Amino acid sequence: MLKRLIDTDRKDSFLELLLDETLCVGEILVPETWVREAGGFNPKLNAKKKYELLLRIAEKHGFATEEIEYMPQEYEIIPDESDGIPVESLKTDGYIVSKYSQVLQETGYFEMAVTSILEQSKTYGCENSIIPWLEQMMGRTGYFEILEEAVSPVLIYKGSDICNNMLNIFAEQFGGVLEQKGILVEYFDEQKEPLENLTRYIGRYFKAVFGVQTYLFQVKMADGVTYLHEKIKGPKLHLIMDHPIWMKQQLEHEYPDFYVLSHDRNYVKFIQKYYKKKALHFPIPGMEKGSTEQKKIYDLTFVGSMGDYRQQMHHIREMPRQDQFLANRFLLIMRKNKDLSAEIAFEKAFALYRDRYAGEDPVDVFYRLRKVIYLVMDYYRYQILKMILDHGIKLDVFGGFWKNSVFTDYPNLICHSGVTVDESLEVYAQSKVSLNIMSWHKDGFTERVANIMLAHTVLLTDKTTYLEENYINGQELVMFSLDEIEKLPEIIKNMLSQDKLEQIAEAGYQKTLKYHTWSYQTEELLDVLIK
Repeated sequence: MLKRLIDTDRKDSFLELLLDETLCVGEILVPETWVREAGGFNPKLNAKKKYELLLRIAEKHGFATEEIEYMPQEYEIIPDESDGIPVESLKTDGYIVSKYSQVLQETGYFEMAVTSILEQSKTYGCENSIIPWLEQMMGRTGYFEILEEAVSPVLIYKGSDICNNMLNIFAEQFGGVLEQKGILVEYFDEQKEPLENLTRYIGRYFKAVFGVQTYLFQVKMADGVTYLHEKIKGPKLHLIMDHPIWMKQQLEHEYPDFYVLSHDRNYVKFIQKYYKKKALHFPIPGMEKGSTEQKKIYDLTFVGSMGDYRQQMHHIREMPRQDQFLANRFLLIMRKNKDLSAEIAFEKAFALYRDRYAGEDPVDVFYRLRKVIYLVMDYYRYQILKMILDHGIKLDVFGGFWKNSVFTDYPNLICHSGVTVDESLEVYAQSKVSLNIMSWHKDGFTERVANIMLAHTVLLTDKTTYLEENYINGQELVMFSLDEIEKLPEIIKNMLSQDKLEQIAEAGYQKTLKYHTWSYQTEELLDVLIK
């Protein structure tokens, strides 16, 4: 006969299990959904994992069993456990007593439970390690928080529809992978709930709190001083897409357990140096449309936008005269050194004018001049597209703004209506070659890069250090230099005339499938957090 756990309304069943762990001796079948809802086995415990898990389940469902003759579907076998090392068993007992201290105090069993642990520690000669452990558990600090976070859900913020809903898609992709791994996920949608509803998370433990380019991490309590996330337990992960200078206001808060994730290793260094934050490199993964083979109806596509660099020049002219000089020097350095990251170019420019900015924080000055990055980015985007179109190469672009762009009169610019993220994956799959132009990310890896290659399409992109180190140019993708834009038409014509386009696309697909999916990168991130 098999023994399975069943729901019960008997209120004292949880307390009975809490006071007598022998009630759960032997194999027990538990609904898979109950195990998942409870957070699964606690990987941070070294003993009594089964008992501790069943207590969490019993909190919600009570503890009652029945005997059955067959193994039902959608149930998980919770195997019996050996006694284990006494000191580890006592540590788990200490954690349990602290976790359920309110119940034990209300029923008059708390002192008895603590005394029992202390007496057993003397018997086994491990009181020197158990006493400080109990102090930590009762104070709910240190390892207690680690144990709580290990079986808690991940809280994910979503709701921002900017960037063509890309930020929500990232949040959902991350959450989907976690759920596939059996990790419980909770979402807070800032578009559907008022901000004050965030207070329901105060005091709760989470394995992690994840947001993409969100302002929620800077929300303060009513006192205007305390940050809300100081009251929410667990590591906070903020994935940013742009240069961190644009996120200055969102990254200047001060509270522990906060990590910034960036796809560009230069940005990681910038965050660590200037914002004094913990930062992790997180190449933004891509998505695969599906295995259905698409007919290649486009030679060269560009699913992106282009700002008017002349508007940014006008913005510089409106700056104070001192900032104008610095902005022009900043721009000149980037134009002469196209492989330099924006922050290094700014540092070089600022060093020449440092005396004029005595007493000012360089980051504040950089923030004022941040639109220079857009200027140089849009300028080279313009130059690249103009070079392609001037040489008669047909370019299919997507988005209503292209019909009113400076390139409207080119007959070889084929304008299509805008596409959703999902539709863009189909466009990539229908392209022989798809163009990516980095937003001055000199050591980055973005979702567009990954999406193009995961669509079995050849990626044509300006080079970054990360791409040069992780992909073989000409075999897995094709890279060009901003210093040699004039070579781009010949590169494209040679690509389209080659028979090995399919071979390059397949090689790029295989490399990206192995290292740049949400499944792989999420696993890498979890490993870092665990360590």
